[in-house]
Amino acid sequence: MASAVSVYEDHAVGSQRKLVKKPVALKTGAKITSPVPTRRRKSPSPLPPKQGKVSGTISADAMVPDTLLASRLSRNVSNQKEHPPQATRRDIASMSAKGPHQLVHKLQALQIELGTRNEELQRAQRELKAVRNRNVDLYDYSPAGYLTLDTEGKIVEANLTAGTILDINRKLLIGQPLAHFIAQDDQEIFRLHWQKVLKSEMRHRCEVQLRKVAEAVRFVTIESSTAQDESGHTTRWRTMLHDITEHRQAAETIAQLAERLDLATRAAQIGVWDWNIQRNELHWDDRMFTLYGMKKKHFGGDYSAGLSGVHPADRARCDEAVQQALRMEKAYDIEFRVRWPSGTIRVIKANGQVIWGTDGTPLRMTGVNYDITDRKQAEDALQSTKEQLQQSLIASNTGLWDWNTDTDEVSFSKEWKSQLGYGEEELANEFETWTTLLHAEDRDRAIAYVRAYLDNPVGNYQQEFRLRHKNGSYRWIAAVASFMVETAGRKVHLLGAHTDITERKQLEAQFRQAQKMEAVGRFSAAVAHDFNNLLTVINGYSKMLTDRLPSEDPRHKMAAETLAAGQRAGALTGQLLAFSRRQVLKLEPINLNDSIQSISSMLSRLLGEDVTLILDLAPSLWSVGADKGQFDQVVMNLAVNARDAMPNGGELTISTHHALFTPETPDPHGIMPSGHYVELSIRDTGQGMNPETMAHIFEPFFTTKELGKGTGLGLATVYGIVKQSQGYIFVDSAPDQGTTFHLYYPRVSAAPIVAETKPVVPTRGSETLLVVEDQDSVRSLIVGILMREGYRVIEAAKVEDALRVAASLPEPIQALVTDIVMPQISGHVLAKRLRLVWPDLRVLFMSGHSDLAQPDFSEEPRTAYIQKPFLPKDLAARLREILDKAI
Repeated sequence: MASAVSVYEDHAVGSQRKLVKKPVALKTGAKITSPVPTRRRKSPSPLPPKQGKVSGTISADAMVPDTLLASRLSRNVSNQKEHPPQATRRDIASMSAKGPHQLVHKLQALQIELGTRNEELQRAQRELKAVRNRNVDLYDYSPAGYLTLDTEGKIVEANLTAGTILDINRKLLIGQPLAHFIAQDDQEIFRLHWQKVLKSEMRHRCEVQLRKVAEAVRFVTIESSTAQDESGHTTRWRTMLHDITEHRQAAETIAQLAERLDLATRAAQIGVWDWNIQRNELHWDDRMFTLYGMKKKHFGGDYSAGLSGVHPADRARCDEAVQQALRMEKAYDIEFRVRWPSGTIRVIKANGQVIWGTDGTPLRMTGVNYDITDRKQAEDALQSTKEQLQQSLIASNTGLWDWNTDTDEVSFSKEWKSQLGYGEEELANEFETWTTLLHAEDRDRAIAYVRAYLDNPVGNYQQEFRLRHKNGSYRWIAAVASFMVETAGRKVHLLGAHTDITERKQLEAQFRQAQKMEAVGRFSAAVAHDFNNLLTVINGYSKMLTDRLPSEDPRHKMAAETLAAGQRAGALTGQLLAFSRRQVLKLEPINLNDSIQSISSMLSRLLGEDVTLILDLAPSLWSVGADKGQFDQVVMNLAVNARDAMPNGGELTISTHHALFTPETPDPHGIMPSGHYVELSIRDTGQGMNPETMAHIFEPFFTTKELGKGTGLGLATVYGIVKQSQGYIFVDSAPDQGTTFHLYYPRVSAAPIVAETKPVVPTRGSETLLVVEDQDSVRSLIVGILMREGYRVIEAAKVEDALRVAASLPEPIQALVTDIVMPQISGHVLAKRLRLVWPDLRVLFMSGHSDLAQPDFSEEPRTAYIQKPFLPKDLAARLREILDKAI
């Protein structure tokens, strides 16, 4: 046994293969526990080689039944029973010689071995039967039907599958011709198949339809060959059946689908292509040539030929798309242009799929192309329309929204959010966004309108309200909407638009304010004319009394009080004319810094000890056009307003700055033309105002002060003076945050006029004067003033009277003092007629009416103007000035 082990191991080393068996002898006296002889299976395997030689083996042992040994033992026992060998006789003889005991022992061992081999034989027979049964099962239940036919074509043997395919019990198949189961239309095919098999020893195949059973159609493939006996004669047919019914049906379905696909691609003008990557063969169907405007004979049939049909500007992009698909980076999905030989440009959409080999190699690429030129043109037109609509929405400051009233979901457009200063992600798309942004005064009304419209959605949804801007201000919005009617007639989606009408509202407010101011102005001007005439008389005579009466005379005090009251009444008239912008202003270049500094001491006294005045004046300030006296009035009024807003004291800061506004950097309020301005800011640290108060502060007679402590004309006067000076005024304020007034005056190029110190001019004279005034009291006053100054005075109540008197005078008059506005003929006409007679006539116009600006007599040095009411000394000085002016 040792030699046997060595042989197996040597073989394992030499072949470097693993051996699977090694017989091992039974030891004497070993207990046999199995009726079947066993052996030890040893599987030696070579160890890894060292320096080209196997270094050794490693083995695994297992005890397995030895059926071969059992079979041999069985045969040997039978032979020995019938023909005992000579060696056995010698062994027995030898045993006899050696002793009975040893002989008995060997016989017992032999008996045990023979019994064991007999049992193994029986086991082998059982295993053989099991194998045979398994083979029969494999035969019967094979997916294919197996038939054995005799030379006449009758079935002599069949498996179960054949019976299933032919839809008949296997026992009933025996003896029936196979042709009996073939459909009539395919009998000829089967006959030809039979002949081919008879003439050739090769296997032949055909497809036939079986006869219908219960209207079921079945198709099979028949594969047949002949079987010969030892002499070479055909004795049998071996036939195999495969049911291909489902395969045929699938093939027919695929064919139908392919036909439909072809019809669909033709109808949709879709071209199909297939590129064999390994052989670089590109196949196009007929429609591909139509798409590219190319003839087949001009097509090269490879990748470069296909790429050459692409527009030159798109070729690199198309090639890169193919390479990305081959690198598995991106699916092939691209749009490009093709240029036909005629020069026509078409747009193509292409999609493709790469087919890969098992080793990851790209084998083929197949796909479709279709013309999308019309669609692209429509998309371009739609995009252009969208862009135009977008620009229109932006230009009109309109935002769109879509409200699903079922789900309460609201979609706000980008423009809707941007018109309120928000980005797309800053506002949630929900109904509460709108209600939260609504102005408190508008919320209940706007929501009630929405609910009423939802209950009865007749006509269009239209309403106006204010929404809070991101910067805290409120924008006026005009909302229009209507329901989109769905196919079922339901009204779910309310589609609408928001248009910012803040500017329109402001213009409307300005227009209403202008109308109001115009009405007030007309009324003020009418009142001022008569009032000024009355004040002229009152103030004139009061002044004359104070001049004549001694100061200790009680009548002097009464006259002085009357004069003071008259002057205050004149100031009130001036305020009425100022806010209605009908006051006579003398606009001239001034420096605001100089004006502010000139009244700073007065301002400090006016503000009191509890309010600190701070001046922050820009150096080298530009000149502006304004009336110096009226500008001082503006500053004083705003200072008084600020003082009243700081009852516990505070700071008042007056600052000046240069400001430049351009189309790129417009003014923050959006209403001032581009240009250079001087900004005057007056800021207090007082109580501030709420938005509702700020909306009315420039209205005449509006005041928040207690009854009797304010006329409501202060800020209205400021507003009128600033606007009449071509300026702008704005206010910023919040409760407890103080108030700042911003005044902007346009820059003028002329330098400020330096006031000259004029010598005291004597007012007396001896010239002959003609005084024309339709108001008797005013005329009497003027005549009395001038006669007291030494002039010879001729008076007339009407222009006709003045012309008649002038015509009768033997010598010329030196000056005409006349009211401008009189019945029938004005003072201007009178002056022109008299100058026809006396060309050097000096004229002093006077009026209680207010024009938009002081009359300009710069081109007529012989003419001057004085505004009613005036004091006697002012009238005398003005007249003396015009008489003494050199011409």
